[in-house]
Amino acid sequence: MADSFSIRRESLMHGIAYYTTVTGANAAAEAILSLLHQELRVTALQDYLS
Repeated sequence: MADSFSIRRESLMHGIAYYTTVTGANAAAEAILSLLHQELRVTALQDYLS
């Protein structure tokens, strides 16, 4: 518990992203790879449902 507190605090103090699960870290890595290959597009949620 003490280590996890210090890791969270230091990463927040230095603006470094951290992930508490392997699933979360994998999702972040996939998002980064996706951004390397295609431009980020912003779309309204309503556009997906129409």
